[in-house]
Amino acid sequence: MISLSETHIFSEHLLKSTNGHGLALNHSSEPIWISAYLLAGLVVLTTVKKHSFQNLVRNIQFGFSFQTQRKFERKEIGRAELYPQLLNLFFVLNLSFLAFSVNRRFNILLQDAGFLTQVLFFMGVILLILSLKALMNGLLKTISTKGKFIQEYRVISGSMNRVSGLFLFPLLLLLGFSEINPHFILILSLVLAGAMLLIKWIKGLLLSFGEEGLGILQILTYFCALEILPQLVLVKYTIETFKAG
Repeated sequence: MISLSETHIFSEHLLKSTNGHGLALNHSSEPIWISAYLLAGLVVLTTVKKHSFQNLVRNIQFGFSFQTQRKFERKEIGRAELYPQLLNLFFVLNLSFLAFSVNRRFNILLQDAGFLTQVLFFMGVILLILSLKALMNGLLKTISTKGKFIQEYRVISGSMNRVSGLFLFPLLLLLGFSEINPHFILILSLVLAGAMLLIKWIKGLLLSFGEEGLGILQILTYFCALEILPQLVLVKYTIETFKAG
């Protein structure tokens, strides 16, 4: 009688061993973190939809319609409601994930860092940019005679940011979980983010043209000094400081 310890089903086979060591399995936790991160965004969106669905719809209308803007801007200015703050958080979460996806795709910086480190880093950069813009706008509103225009543009800017977060989220879900070409989805997400930024600037220009006593030189100075230059400087400094390898 042959013992099971002496032979097995694969004994005396004709296959030749090419590697005497086992293959190491990749136990990356990145998919888990991505799932948890996008789930957190979904929880924020669901909370807003459940408790402030009408405000959610109005915010989308507000982003594209000047009539809706005039109707609801008094409500937006001076009222710290929960749903705008949640949508602002939603925007930051989505933009941070988009920045992480671009960075991972093109190997720009922090390539030795994990998912959570990179996302927190980009979230910090985005929050820093938004904070600097808010601080500079607040200072300019205090010392300028065009405080009404600055306040109205801040409302437009915040609304378009929230709309951008809402529109980006489905694409980021596809980027994280679908089998569709991620390069195509990434380009589509960047085009969408760029288009929303362009719409925001166009609305700001249209608003400024209707502001009495506000010249084209003042308009260009405002947009260059507060909308374009600080972001370019901070992005350039970040890339040069944390550039990969």
